[in-house]
Amino acid sequence: MQHSVKMSRAIHVLAYVAENPNGDLSSDAIATSIRTNPGTVRQLMSSLRKAMLLETNKGRPLPCLAEEPENITLAMIYEAVEGDKPILHVQHKINEECSLGKSMHVALRTYFFEIQERMLDYLNTISLADVIARSNEIRGDLTDNRRVADATSK
Repeated sequence: MQHSVKMSRAIHVLAYVAENPNGDLSSDAIATSIRTNPGTVRQLMSSLRKAMLLETNKGRPLPCLAEEPENITLAMIYEAVEGDKPILHVQHKINEECSLGKSMHVALRTYFFEIQERMLDYLNTISLADVIARSNEIRGDLTDNRRVADATSK
């Protein structure tokens, strides 16, 4: 089973644009940061543009956020790149002769729908700014740890 990484990549794209307003914002540069190919970045940017989260000009590597990071929620990003695709899926091939199999399908679908709704509600409480702040905090911790390691190795 393969998991989608579209959302994490889309968040990375938006954070990269927000954090590097005067830097190289080409799909090549962003792809290098995400460790994917520029075509994938362009597809993500297209989805983000259609959702009015990102502004781009064709042929010019100058994307910018359409909203302030505080006003872009993870739910908005999820919906931009995943649409209404559920996060959990019910097995479609069931044994019709098994009463448990038939009832399990319906029971799980009810729970999975509720989980999806709760997830979207929670994602609405987290902004791109929150993710950027946490990332910057972690980067600072990593830098501090490297400084400590460098100092102790001398």
